[in-house]
Amino acid sequence: LNTLEILLQENYNWKRRKNEIELARSQLYILNEQFKEAIKEFNETDNITLVKDAIGIYIDQILPLQDDVQNNQYATLYIEADDEEKEMKFKLVARGVDIIQKEEIWEAGKVIANIK
Repeated sequence: LNTLEILLQENYNWKRRKNEIELARSQLYILNEQFKEAIKEFNETDNITLVKDAIGIYIDQILPLQDDVQNNQYATLYIEADDEEKEMKFKLVARGVDIIQKEEIWEAGKVIANIK
């Protein structure tokens, strides 16, 4: 059990994951700047190819990278309504990924056959 716990901790190294998330965020920043630049150039030149390129960057690179960052950083992400006051308010609730999400609960084993 101790060996398994050590292996789980090593496989779920938060510092490494945090570095990967930061690297992905910097890549997202660069891709977003490329997207903005393509849209800006389109607005100046009306070249439809630039819009197609921008959409390709968004669909093929930005969206998957955003999903990867979100899935690695947050276990749950939802919007909670707070209607105590006259005005309806919403807040984003984000719970970070922790080692507890890797926990698996197994049922006790059963003897199928007892051959002697």
